Amino acid sequence: MTMNENEPVVGWLAGWLAWHAGEFAAFLTGVNLIMEYVFSNVVVARSFTAYLGTAVGVDAPSKWRIPVLGLPQVFNQVDLVAVGVILLLSVCICYRHAPSVLQGSEWT
Repeated sequence: MTMNENEPVVGWLAGWLAWHAGEFAAFLTGVNLIMEYVFSNVVVARSFTAYLGTAVGVDAPSKWRIPVLGLPQVFNQVDLVAVGVILLLSVCICYRHAPSVLQGSEWT
């Protein structure tokens, strides 16, 4: 198996895994990393909202969540504070990883 120079640079782990274990294993690893970033941000944001509500003395689920019509009963509330925290964390993560991605593409 030879590495194609025209393939996009994906990162050290996925590149190594694609080389040694195949494209499908690299795909699963990439999906796992993306899900980890997304779900960890959501959990931190919801926990922060609950903590901030407790610290301020506000019932966060009833005051800071907006109900959305047309969704199932359990999943029909949007937490605006959590959305703001998720956006902030996503920008921080993307900004922090930009130099390492550029450095990785220089090495390959």
